[in-house]
Order: sequence, then structure tokens, then C-alpha cells
Amino acid sequence: MRLLSPVSAVSCPLSVTAPAPPQARIIDNAAVRDQQVAKLAAVKAARDDAAVQRSLAALKEAAVGAHAPPPRNLLAAAVVCAKARATLGEISDTLAEARPPAPAPAPPGP
Repeated sequence: MRLLSPVSAVSCPLSVTAPAPPQARIIDNAAVRDQQVAKLAAVKAARDDAAVQRSLAALKEAAVGAHAPPPRNLLAAAVVCAKARATLGEISDTLAEARPPAPAPAPPGP
């Protein structure tokens, strides 16, 4: 088949080939999990646990709102926790303890 070249509008052969099929990627989930657990252990071993606990306590205090003025910025408190190398799980657990999830709304009545 002859197609027109978009540059010169002159008839010239252009090769039209089908794209290569995508390559499947094989992931060893157990190995990835082991690597992540090892990285997490290294982070926890290298951090200052007292600083992490202080930052998590400040986050919980901010979330509970047991202080004046009104509740503080939780994002700022969470960033302090992250900078102290608290894990996302520790931050999430602290927030869940401070503010349990609201009950599900009741279904509409008949």
C-alpha cells in the first residue's frame, strides 16, 4: 500500500507495522514483601523512637481537640510525625484512636 508522506505530500512507501505485544511482568510478591519489611525495619532501627512517640502524642492531642484554641491543623502535625520517621501505619493508627470512625448512617425509613 502506498501512503502520502505528511511532510512532502509525495507518494512514497511508508512502513506500517503492528506494535509489539506488551510484555508481561512477573513479580515475586513474597520477595517484594520481604524487601519492604526489611526496609521498614531499617527505618525503625535508625529513627529516634522518643521523637516519634512525642510527635504521635502531639498528633493525637491535635486530633482530639483537648486544647484551646480550636483543633489544630492535623496535616501539619502528621508532617511532623513523618519527618520524625513515623510510619504511615503508626500515623493512621494514632488518628483512628483519637477519632474513631463515625457510625454508618441509618438506612432511610419506610
